[in-house]
Amino acid sequence: MNASVMSESVARAFGEAHESDTPAPLALAKTMDLFNNNQGIAFGVYIHNTGNTRTSAQIADDVDQLRKDGNFRKLVPLDFQNNLDTEGIIPGVTQLVPTTPN
Repeated sequence: MNASVMSESVARAFGEAHESDTPAPLALAKTMDLFNNNQGIAFGVYIHNTGNTRTSAQIADDVDQLRKDGNFRKLVPLDFQNNLDTEGIIPGVTQLVPTTPN
């Protein structure tokens, strides 16, 4: 929610900083992270621009509702037991899909 208290460009720089040296096997995770960052930044900008005075708990509830509505992305399936070096990503199998409840 950096974008709700600082500029969009600064929030984006923070969100993307750790993605710059992503190894090839984690490209799908990077894609997911950048997509989800964009969603969060857009929501933070909305909060900032509307002068919204929602509490942190209310914002957390809003973000959880966005997740439930499928506005974020997740990786499935993951297999951490056999793919620790790729953060559970199963090459050629794991896909990026919309989030859903649970």
